[in-house]
Amino acid sequence: LWDLAGGTPVADPGRQPWPLGTIAELYSLGIEVTMVDEEVRARAPGDGERRILQMQTPAWVHDIVRVFYAGDRPVEASRAIAPADRHVLHYRVKLDLTEPQ
Repeated sequence: LWDLAGGTPVADPGRQPWPLGTIAELYSLGIEVTMVDEEVRARAPGDGERRILQMQTPAWVHDIVRVFYAGDRPVEASRAIAPADRHVLHYRVKLDLTEPQ
């Protein structure tokens, strides 16, 4: 999406983290996020990850891949690795229980 973000405040690393997060950042470019897809896997860390995360004892990590969509179009993707013993996953999903048209 460099064609959309290049030359805008979004492209300035000094402005990160963006106030109110990624969804507000994309909205400032005229992109309305309609869905976020997140996949979380638990796995053993590699030696480099263990060093970077300063993991002294053997433990699992959460490998998190998140994709933001505007309609059917993916507009942002990220990956985060976090020690599972220091990281809590908490999800709240609002359900629309209206009948489909």
